[in-house]
Amino acid sequence: MAGSAGAAPLMISCIAPRAVAEALSALWEEHAEAVSLFEISPQGDWRVEAIGVASAAVPEIHAAIALLSAAHGGSVPQPVIMPIPQRNWVAENQASFRPIRVGRFLVRPSHDLTRPPAGAHVLTVDASVAFGTGEHATTRGCLVVLDRLARRAGWQPRRMLDMGCGTGILAMAMARQWRRAVHAVDIDPDAVRVAAGNAQANGLAALIRPAVGATADRPPVAGAGPYDLIVANILARPLVTLAPGLARQLAPGGRIVLSGLLADQQPQVAAAYRRQGLRLASRLLIDGWATLLMTRRI
Repeated sequence: MAGSAGAAPLMISCIAPRAVAEALSALWEEHAEAVSLFEISPQGDWRVEAIGVASAAVPEIHAAIALLSAAHGGSVPQPVIMPIPQRNWVAENQASFRPIRVGRFLVRPSHDLTRPPAGAHVLTVDASVAFGTGEHATTRGCLVVLDRLARRAGWQPRRMLDMGCGTGILAMAMARQWRRAVHAVDIDPDAVRVAAGNAQANGLAALIRPAVGATADRPPVAGAGPYDLIVANILARPLVTLAPGLARQLAPGGRIVLSGLLADQQPQVAAAYRRQGLRLASRLLIDGWATLLMTRRI
């Protein structure tokens, strides 16, 4: 719901444990244009933000928070509420997005018309409602690992999966490098729509297969495997939850790239996949974020 005419919409944010943050997210959804939820620390703190809240809804939101706080023993912190100017956030992100070079991959916005270096794998991605323009350390980490895998002589993945594809940037990187079909799966229908559009814009629609999905044991993921290469750039907790299913979908000799985790979360994520018979091949740290490469023995 947008703000009333003449009044700037509000942004509401709060840091709380996961269960409380998820409850706040559910409460705020009916009042906001968009609600986001982010894990921000290995101690279990999450940030929940609601954007585009009308000032008239604030009393109702405070009342709902009071009830929620009583249910959680008074553990719900007071949110920060502030006005935000009417701005085109996507347009501003697009204007600030500059080309990013990671190994042989060049990620750039559509308005950048400079001549790419010879041999570069160009991926054109604009800022959108889905996550992934190459700027975040986790996306860059995955691209670094994919570039390293591509330099290994004799290894050619045939079936590939991007689990939690966002804009589809990593699916497109795999398709561009190995010229094979890539299943691009995300729980968010908007992300799947954006990934499909990006694949079309990059001339990769014949290779990218976008679909909505949340687990590895059911279609569209199950049935298309086993996969020789899986990339999952999500968050630490979902990666741990998905470990059994993703491991079952990994072919003998296959590789899985795991990211979206903070440096302190490496041990728990690696352990979850080791329990499924995988071994840690390498780890990469960029700006406090980790990317793990794990393999299944032949």
